[in-house]
Amino acid sequence: MNMFVEDSKKKVSKKEKLRLSAELSEQQRIEQEKERQRLIQEEKARVEKDQIAAKEKAKQDVAEQAQRVVQLQETISVFKTFSEQMYEIKLEKRAKQEWEQYMKCDGLPDPASLSEMNTYIYLWRSVKERGILEDVVKKTTEVLGLLGAIQELIDNPLNVTSRHVENWKEVRNDVQKEQQFNLDRASYLILRNIKEKMQLRGLNEVHYMQKFDDFVLSLWSQLPLPTPLVPLPKTERPPLSCDFVDVGVAVSLPDSLLDVLLVIRVMLVKYDHFSDLCPSSVPNPLSEEEQKDLYEISLMEWDAKHELQVMVDEENDRRAKLAAKIAAIKPASSTTDDSRHSKSVSKDGRPTSQTALEAELLELQQIQQTPVKTASEIYAEQEDERQATVKLQYHVKLKPFELNLRKYMILGGVYHIDLLQQPPQPQILHDNSVITVRHETWSVSVKGEWKLMVYENRLLRLEKSA
Repeated sequence: MNMFVEDSKKKVSKKEKLRLSAELSEQQRIEQEKERQRLIQEEKARVEKDQIAAKEKAKQDVAEQAQRVVQLQETISVFKTFSEQMYEIKLEKRAKQEWEQYMKCDGLPDPASLSEMNTYIYLWRSVKERGILEDVVKKTTEVLGLLGAIQELIDNPLNVTSRHVENWKEVRNDVQKEQQFNLDRASYLILRNIKEKMQLRGLNEVHYMQKFDDFVLSLWSQLPLPTPLVPLPKTERPPLSCDFVDVGVAVSLPDSLLDVLLVIRVMLVKYDHFSDLCPSSVPNPLSEEEQKDLYEISLMEWDAKHELQVMVDEENDRRAKLAAKIAAIKPASSTTDDSRHSKSVSKDGRPTSQTALEAELLELQQIQQTPVKTASEIYAEQEDERQATVKLQYHVKLKPFELNLRKYMILGGVYHIDLLQQPPQPQILHDNSVITVRHETWSVSVKGEWKLMVYENRLLRLEKSA
């Protein structure tokens, strides 16, 4: 028993350690060499396969590009012919419309004639008794027809300069302003005599509602009541609110406006005259590159892919040469000689040959783990990046509460919801004569929160103070 313990405690000699270490290093070297040769062969096979596939793909691409160029040239020629024919058809249609407009003799101006439209606007502004509701209804139908014709000219200009189109837009905007003034004036005339033209509901609430083909007009207000001897505090008084059932709108007002003679107008117009004035209605201009046709883009793509293919071929050649160079390197044979083995040791204590083999093995693995992308893949990535940059150029910058008309479209008309101040009402004097203030321009503040803006002969609007 004692002899066994003594034998187990015997130390392995230094020579034996060196021999075992040399055998282990040799075994690792052999395994690494096998792995290296396997990777080299796989890399060679891959490079040869890629070269053969690249040559076949190049021949196929050249044939497809030649066919694509011929087809695109023929297609562009056909589209050009169709465009010219369509342009001639539009010219004939426009000439027919102008002749029909000339033969109508309905007293309306020619929408394409700037002089006639300016005369029409001038005569419209010269009318003294504007705002009579029956006349406004008829005028609205007439004006909407003219605006539709002008918009058609703006959207499809034929044989006119850009300056002429801008003049059409100015005329369109002027007609739209006059149309809005007509509606405001009609509302103003109704509010000038609330007791006669509006319907009393309850103690002092008055309502007005009329439906027409092109708009719906609803008004709400309150008549002044005698001042009580003991006024109720605002917290105990009912809040100001009204419900416009016919247009689907309900309005509630703050307590600070309880003692102000107000009017709420809810008007639904079944047209949209605001989108044309919104900056987002006009798309950003296309860049020169985006305006090219499919034939030009195809040639640009072909040239870009050709340059990328040269780069891909150079990278494949570099990898093939690197694999051949590594394959030509012969690892140094190991030896069991103590003196020679002790000289072939790296800084980390391992043999230099083993370190070199590991470095070569790592390099080959990195080469195989990062395959070379094809020219088409590289071009697709570059095109995605370019398109992302182009989309940023077309991004719409909006102000707060501004609608993005590149994303949305107005379909059901526009609501006009206005908080107004009652205009002066007719006053009956002691001799039964009636007096009414007709013209005034002034501005006052209401409770320090609202600013009253009064326009000459127009509606009086309450605006929130800054």
